[in-house]
Amino acid sequence: QAFLNHWGVFVGSQTAVDLAYEAITKNKDRYGIGVIHKPKVNHGAYSFYFADADSNWWEVEHRIPKKQYESLRAIGDQVKV
Repeated sequence: QAFLNHWGVFVGSQTAVDLAYEAITKNKDRYGIGVIHKPKVNHGAYSFYFADADSNWWEVEHRIPKKQYESLRAIGDQVKV
């Protein structure tokens, strides 16, 4: 899977994202993990991306409902007719 066509895992909290990040970072060499991006808030979610040993990209994500809807409202209707 390429970066923009990645696999995803939803978790229940921002703390769970941080714990997953710590576990993946700690075991990077053991499992042949490639690049690991730091967690951040983006598009109404708190998440991070990493590439596995086969160069497949993964995202561990916690969606933040209030932020998600705020970001969508800020974008508005972008369709041009």
